[in-house]
Amino acid sequence: SVGDCDGHGRKSEVSFRDLEIIQSALTENPETTTKEMKKIMDDAGQDLGEKTLIRARQSLDESKIQLESFTKKCYRREGCPATLKGKYKHPLSVLIWGGISRKGAAPIVIFTGIMDADF
Repeated sequence: SVGDCDGHGRKSEVSFRDLEIIQSALTENPETTTKEMKKIMDDAGQDLGEKTLIRARQSLDESKIQLESFTKKCYRREGCPATLKGKYKHPLSVLIWGGISRKGAAPIVIFTGIMDADF
């Protein structure tokens, strides 16, 4: 019966160490392709397929938080002229990036500066 089984399903092909390698490669270059990631993993001695790497990358997540709020509605008294509100072209923002797997969470990386190819 299912209750007699030792594990909770199939063992994951991707280890926590593999996720750390993927995360560090994506930290260095967020535009790394799956084929480039496959070569990085092969060089590290890990034989993972491209579809496995795609699934592993999907477990990593990022969020961009803007520190300014702009609403389209402005409440005013009847008969008062509308007030014009300025809007920043590039509002201050913070990028938060982290990874989650069933083996645990990867460390959270917070970017506050201007992002470019070199961070």
